[in-house]
Amino acid sequence: MSKIFFSSAGAMTFFVCISVYLFGDMSIYSAVVSSTMRDVICDKNETRNSTINSTVLLGLPCWGDSDLTRFQVYRICQVIFTICMAPWVFFNLSKTKHLQFVTLSFRVLAFSIMISIAIYRIVYPEDPSNRPDPIKYNFSTVPFLIGSLIYAFMSQHSLPSILVPIHEKHKVFRIVTIDYFLITLLYLVLALTGIFFFFLLEALYTINFIPSDGSQQAFFFKFIEYFLGLFPVLTLTTTFPIVGVTLRNNLQTLFIEKNQIHTYNFFVRRMLFPIMVVIPPFFITFNTEDVSSLVSFTGCFAGNFIQYGFPIALVYFARKTCKNVLGDGIKNDYRSPFQSDFWIFLLLAWSCLSLILVSIQMFPGLFKVE
Repeated sequence: MSKIFFSSAGAMTFFVCISVYLFGDMSIYSAVVSSTMRDVICDKNETRNSTINSTVLLGLPCWGDSDLTRFQVYRICQVIFTICMAPWVFFNLSKTKHLQFVTLSFRVLAFSIMISIAIYRIVYPEDPSNRPDPIKYNFSTVPFLIGSLIYAFMSQHSLPSILVPIHEKHKVFRIVTIDYFLITLLYLVLALTGIFFFFLLEALYTINFIPSDGSQQAFFFKFIEYFLGLFPVLTLTTTFPIVGVTLRNNLQTLFIEKNQIHTYNFFVRRMLFPIMVVIPPFFITFNTEDVSSLVSFTGCFAGNFIQYGFPIALVYFARKTCKNVLGDGIKNDYRSPFQSDFWIFLLLAWSCLSLILVSIQMFPGLFKVE
């Protein structure tokens, strides 16, 4: 669509933007999996529900008096993850239906367990006199919220698979409305149960369910909690190769014409772009495990244009093209209820506001008033 409705410069801008977004995706996946593995294998007693500064926390020993710090173990996990996942980027992935079913099953099971555990412990607390008292608002974290909201648009990735098989297109609006209602409900239930159950929420929510060392629990419940703790590892390791191959294909489209790729040597055709996909995320996450900042940057800068900027432009130019080609006499029985230009300007305003708020948070010096 970008090549149909945009100029060559516009199409290239789109591929650059989606490539940056996918680089951010892979960096986040690598950081999340590595930090999850580190948190599962390291001692938990000193870190759970701790208010220790994150920089100091990373310098603590991983086990008792061990010479290995938590950050060093994170780096070891990150190297292992990259070595295991990188080879898959060199191949093509097709027929991923069964892989997606497995991933979906893990997601549904994990979400159901997390919500059930949180609700049960809210209703039947271990100490009724000691309950979390969450603050009502914190405007300083709004930029991180916006970055997370934009990054949560990954739910839209499934829309083509939902819409294409539908024969009765007049039901599309109702189906999409139900789909988004269920997604929103799931997000709200998961967030609210976590807020009213945990005193301090980890940056990665599933880490909250890892049992503390020495905790006396039945094997089944400890297994469940370790399953939740390892949930990102189970799901993101299956998604990482798919995102990597998608990024590789976008980079090839960006730098090489598809009908000319056979003219290049073996290294360029089969090795160069997979290496370009693997190396940058490795170096980014090797030096930081700050998932919140990665999500904010990726979601609100690259993700902002992917979710808002380019769809707005596509809708605008597509409507303009259809009007020039078809005229005003054609009635579309399946037209969107959001066909007014008001919605385009509303989304554009929200996109600009999101960029401003995140820029203020991430680059405060640029907006400092003397």
